[in-house]
Amino acid sequence: MLACVSPADSNYEETLSTLRYASRAKNIVNKAIINEDPNAGLIRTLKAEIEALKQKLQSSNQGHQYQHVDWTVQHISSLCKHLCTSCLRVN
Repeated sequence: MLACVSPADSNYEETLSTLRYASRAKNIVNKAIINEDPNAGLIRTLKAEIEALKQKLQSSNQGHQYQHVDWTVQHISSLCKHLCTSCLRVN
């Protein structure tokens, strides 16, 4: 903020008022928040979880850990169904 003040005695009150206003304006803090639909946030979270599970599935396939593969596939399928249901509700 730019505050214009005057050194003249006749403008003392106005200068003081300007400096007080500038001091108050300097202390204002704004906090930006993303304006997002709750369903869109849920969809984004579920998509990220699906991707993480896909990567886990790929890594478990490479390490020959087949015991968790069936569970992971079922979990990914259920998340996809939930995501599709959420998308239909949004639209």
